[in-house]
Amino acid sequence: MINIKNNLLYQRYRSLILYIMIGISGLIIDYAGFVILYNILNINMQIAQIIAAHLGFISNFILNAFINFKATNRLGLRALSYYLTSWAGIGIRALSLFIFVTLLSFNTNAVQFLTMGAVVAGQFTFNKYITFRKAKIKE
Repeated sequence: MINIKNNLLYQRYRSLILYIMIGISGLIIDYAGFVILYNILNINMQIAQIIAAHLGFISNFILNAFINFKATNRLGLRALSYYLTSWAGIGIRALSLFIFVTLLSFNTNAVQFLTMGAVVAGQFTFNKYITFRKAKIKE
């Protein structure tokens, strides 16, 4: 059996691997929440998308701050940065739903799923280098 913690590839890309795993858990929470809210509870697609996204990014922030980046100082500022980044993603996703579902009549669930991938890629980059960056030590 391979000991993943001693694997050089894992050591080199640890934060990316964990970010992807955490992101997948957030996507599952987000998408499941959307499907339940929209398809089962018949909540408006935009409202369902916003609620579902909040469920995903709250869990992702907690896991990234405490487990992945271990960046638990300045939690309020980090949470605000993460939250604003998440809201930008919600805005992009809401606009995508409006354009592709309302105007162009694409499948709602397909648009929601595909849009999440693009948004997550942009958020990873911003969060890695801005939200969870380590403070530089002044010498």
